[in-house]
Amino acid sequence: GFLFEGDFWPVSIQVNGLPATDNFEPNNTLGTAKPLPGLPAGRDTAPAVLASGDLDYYQVPVLAGDTVQIDVDASEVGSGLDAVLGLYDGSNPNHLLAVVDDAVDPDSAAYTVDPTLTYYATLTGTLKVAISSYPDLSFTGATGNSIGPYWLRVTVDHDSDGDGIVDRLDSCPTDPRDDWDLDGYCANADNCPDVNNQTQADSDSDGKGDVCDNWVAIANSNQLD
Repeated sequence: GFLFEGDFWPVSIQVNGLPATDNFEPNNTLGTAKPLPGLPAGRDTAPAVLASGDLDYYQVPVLAGDTVQIDVDASEVGSGLDAVLGLYDGSNPNHLLAVVDDAVDPDSAAYTVDPTLTYYATLTGTLKVAISSYPDLSFTGATGNSIGPYWLRVTVDHDSDGDGIVDRLDSCPTDPRDDWDLDGYCANADNCPDVNNQTQADSDSDGKGDVCDNWVAIANSNQLD
């Protein structure tokens, strides 16, 4: 489940320890990859169980420019699973983009046997996340030597204005200029985007703030003399 902080960003919380059931099965092939229901809101934490000879696949829709973070919690929370994480290209399902076995946990900053990865999407489409167990680095389902429950956490961050700052951290998510004059107004809503004018005073109501209007007393939105 989710605990909502403020009005916009879900924070995942573990409430019942390791999952006992897996509601995503069958999802043991690329063709049967399952969607994660929370991803339309930007983030989902899914409970699952990897059985003997099993593979788990999940769908992750992305837009070009998105930042995708995938984190598996298994050994860290007491599971016997030594998970392996794979990421497949959505436009070419047979193209394995990345394989991660052990990694630095993004929460604790400790090196663990649980995998995590960050991917910067260069395509618009649906990525496929694969879960196996070590040493099955080719995702055959036949060579993994551990089983057990795990949590899969996926975060997809958009960058709507392409300024390199993801939307949830961007004070002006639809304007790449942001608030470059530091007056508290995004440039696309600032009547003087290049000059700090916190009051936004516009005496002649021509859409140009007084501090950058070449004729304050007469409306001239085109700024012609």
